[in-house]
Amino acid sequence: NLEEGRAHISRLVIMENSPGENGSRYNLIFKPKGLNLTTSLLPFELLFHFYNDAENQRRMSELSRKRDELKNSIEKYDAMCSTFCELRKGLTTQLQDIAEKETTLRVEMSKRNLDISHPLPSSDIDKLIRDKTIEAETIERVPRRKFSVTNKFGGPDVLGMVGHLALILEDDAARVISWHLLGDMDCIITRTTEAAQRIYRDTRGVQQVMALDSILVPPGKRPLPHIRNGRALFNPVGNPVYAQDLLIYSGDHQSCDLVFKNFLGFTILMDDLTSATNYRKALVENRIHCPTILTREGDRVSARGKFGGAQNKAPPIVRLRVFGAPLPQHYHTLKEQLDLLEKYKSIRLKMEQVEKAHDECIMEEVSPKRLQERQKVEEMKKEFEEIERQLASVRLGKRGPENPGEPSGIQTKRPRQKSTDLLPDF
Repeated sequence: NLEEGRAHISRLVIMENSPGENGSRYNLIFKPKGLNLTTSLLPFELLFHFYNDAENQRRMSELSRKRDELKNSIEKYDAMCSTFCELRKGLTTQLQDIAEKETTLRVEMSKRNLDISHPLPSSDIDKLIRDKTIEAETIERVPRRKFSVTNKFGGPDVLGMVGHLALILEDDAARVISWHLLGDMDCIITRTTEAAQRIYRDTRGVQQVMALDSILVPPGKRPLPHIRNGRALFNPVGNPVYAQDLLIYSGDHQSCDLVFKNFLGFTILMDDLTSATNYRKALVENRIHCPTILTREGDRVSARGKFGGAQNKAPPIVRLRVFGAPLPQHYHTLKEQLDLLEKYKSIRLKMEQVEKAHDECIMEEVSPKRLQERQKVEEMKKEFEEIERQLASVRLGKRGPENPGEPSGIQTKRPRQKSTDLLPDF
C-alpha cells in the first residue's frame, strides 16, 4: 500500500535453503503494479550479498572459541613466566644484599680478632659459637672480688648501695678507695628525699641513706691540679689520676657519677707515699690547693697534708668490704665475638636458603619440562595467529561491495553480476 506516495516494507525474509551461490551479490527488484498512474515508475532495486550464514557462523564460533582458549593459555603462560622472572630477579637482589651484609660483618669481626677469610658453613659457625660460649662460661665461674654486703632495699626510687654501684679492676686501687669510703660503702642511695626518709623511718634510723636530689657538685670535669691552661706546671712522678676515673659504673652512669663525685670529690690516686708527698709539696709551692691523695700502697695524705699513723693506712684487703672486680676485658671481647657470630650465622643461613631457592629457580628454567612448555606455547602462538587470519578472512568476505563508495540504495542500472527476482512483483 502506498502512503503519501511511499511503500513501507518493514521486514524481508529469505527462506532457509533458498537457492543461491554463497558469497554472490543479488538484486531485489520492486515493481509497482495495479496503480493507475499517468507516468510509469522505474523499478526499485535493492542490492544485497548472499551468504550461507549457518555454516559461516558455526565456523566463526569454532574459530573464536579456539582462539579464546589459545589466548587464555598463552596469557596464563606469560603471567607464569613474568612471576617466575620476578622471583628470579628478587632472589638475585637478595643474594647481592646478603653478600654485602656478610662482607661488612666480616670486616667488623676482623676488628674483634675473628678473622674469617672465606664464608663458613653454618656447621663451622656453630662450633665456633660453642667453643667461645664454653670459654666465656669458664671465665664467669672464676672467683673474683665482690662486695659482700647484701642490699635489702629496692624499688624505682632506690639507686642502690654504694658498694654495689661501681667496680674497680685493680686490687690495690680497690683496697685503698674502698677503705677511704669505708663509712659510706653500705649507704643506700635514693633518687628522692622522700624515699630516703621512708627507708630511714622503716629502719628506725639504723640504715644510712642519701638522696640524689639533695646532692650539689660542680658540673663537668677538671684537669689534675698541676695542669693549668692545658700545660703542666711540672712533671710529676707516681702517675697521678683522679680516683673516680678508676670506677666502672654498673648502673645509671649519670646518677653514679653524681654519687661518687660527691663522695670522692677530687681525690687523687698515686703509686706511693713518696711521690704523693712530693706532688703535694710541688702544688703548694705553686700556690695550688692539693686534694686528698691515696696511694696504691694503701696510704692517705689528707687535704690538710696529714699522713702516717693507723688512721691513714689501709688494712689488708681481706679485712675490708671492697668494691667488686669487673669481668676481664677478654670476657667482654668474647661476648662481642659471640654476638657477631650469631649475626654471621643468621646471615649465612639466610644466604644458604636464598642460594638454594635461586639454584632451584635456574634449574627449573632450563628443565626439559619448561623447554617443552616453551615449545608448546610457541606452537600455540602460531596457531593463534593463523586463526586470527582465518577470522579476518571470514569477516572480510562479509563486508559488502569491494568498492566502499558503491551505494546500497537505489540502483539506476541493474548490475551485470548474477541477479534474480527472489520475491514476487508488487
